[in-house]
Amino acid sequence: MKTVSLLLTLASLAFSAFGAEERPILPHVDDPKIVAQIRDIPDNTSVLLPPYSLAGQGVDEWRKKWGYPPQRRDYCNKLAYAPDRRTGMYCGMNHGVPHRLNDAWEYHLGSNTWHLLFAPDDINFSDMMYSVKPGQWLYREEAIKWLGENVVVKDGYIQSKRGGMINGVHTWDGLTYDPVLKRMLWANVVGAIDNAHPKLLESVHLKKLEQQAGPFVRQLREEVNTNGKQGTRLWMYDPKESRWIMQIGPAPHPLLKEGGGSLTYVSDLKKTIWYSSCSEEWGMWAYDSEKNTWEDLKPNGGKAIYHDLGKTFPKREQQALYSSKHRKIVAVRGARTWWYDIDKNEWSVACDDEANAASDASTVFVYDSINDVFLLSQYKTKTLRAYRIEANKWETLAPQGAGVAGDGAGYFDPEANAFVIFQKGQKSMWVYRFKRATK
Repeated sequence: MKTVSLLLTLASLAFSAFGAEERPILPHVDDPKIVAQIRDIPDNTSVLLPPYSLAGQGVDEWRKKWGYPPQRRDYCNKLAYAPDRRTGMYCGMNHGVPHRLNDAWEYHLGSNTWHLLFAPDDINFSDMMYSVKPGQWLYREEAIKWLGENVVVKDGYIQSKRGGMINGVHTWDGLTYDPVLKRMLWANVVGAIDNAHPKLLESVHLKKLEQQAGPFVRQLREEVNTNGKQGTRLWMYDPKESRWIMQIGPAPHPLLKEGGGSLTYVSDLKKTIWYSSCSEEWGMWAYDSEKNTWEDLKPNGGKAIYHDLGKTFPKREQQALYSSKHRKIVAVRGARTWWYDIDKNEWSVACDDEANAASDASTVFVYDSINDVFLLSQYKTKTLRAYRIEANKWETLAPQGAGVAGDGAGYFDPEANAFVIFQKGQKSMWVYRFKRATK
């Protein structure tokens, strides 16, 4: 027992494998070989790690059903870095095939391991309905049966008995991590059966379901009317509680109903910014997780974001990240780059560069906080580009080693000083270093 206790103590100890500073107890243990490989990456060089490992309860069953996990999902190119866990957290649902799952994952770079945090409910949401003819869909009998047996109204909102959302969609750029709340935040804005807003109980999906399963839908409405609470479609995964949680709280709050928006955690405000520039929902809100309240920011004096058409404000399907050094959010879409000044509450155009084709569907955008540089990986043009706020211009990099990454999802790990991309269809993680940290 003494030996076991000593090993556990050492495994969770207070020293970083990437540095010598003291650090808190972490959920995962580093692999010295992987750490050494990452530590030795030279400037402007990328490497491919050995095939990653898998861990977590239910991962074997996941693999039997769907193949090698976790699989990059359509329009889900962003991992949210969790500094207290030293991991990149990931979720999201495909456009259709092969699956739409309410699972949650995290990747630990130090051990090169993907961990399944929340095994999906035993239903493929993309297979719930089938086409009778163009424009007409019906729910499958087995889906109706599953919904009747597994959907509950608990804690004020509709969820599965295991705590998962009932259907959903991509993350787009609507994914971040709140280090105060210690949860991954996902704007699950479209497709779910939920009661975030009263009108959602009259949604097209629910009305279609009512035609086939009237008693179930009517009972669901009754339970919501009795026990339901107001909230938003901001879903949060809590690793400590091992469950999904929908944000519940009074108005005012954003609609959170249109895709192509951004969630950006702003450390200097200790708030998460929701930005949307869609025709059905445009605006900018700040979520304070400590107070569980939303604030309508109304940037640029309340100017209409959608009608601006990308001149002053970022267009839909932008990608956005925050720089604490400059107290600015930088957003990219297409050839254009924008700044948001958190002190002035103001957006402005920074620059245009035709070599950029930024989109949350096809590019990976990160902020290298160690070197104060934004990096944009573009698999379609096979380019890796870099941008600095002070210079306000982009440059094309020519990474040595493994070259430019393929299609995938990624994040920046400041602990390792590494840009990490999970490539679609690949079992090896792509890791890039812009420049070694100077002491």
